[in-house]
Amino acid sequence: MKRFLLYLIRWQLSTPILWLAVRNLGAGFGATVIANLIGSAIFFWVDKFIFTSKAVEMWHFKEKGLCDACGKETSLRRKRSMEI
Repeated sequence: MKRFLLYLIRWQLSTPILWLAVRNLGAGFGATVIANLIGSAIFFWVDKFIFTSKAVEMWHFKEKGLCDACGKETSLRRKRSMEI
């Protein structure tokens, strides 16, 4: 719960900038705050899935390195574990 509340607070820091972008569309500052709360409540769970799920793979790219299999020096692509 603490992480969720911190996420909501950090997300709200962008409210003034968002309001400057949408104020000409007729959105008041209060509506912008509510929209940001809804957006952060949705994206908290999306981010949590992306950064903790084993379904999402993370790849490491290196411009030049030695291949473990053949010993050739070339660009490399390796799958990394996302576990911390």
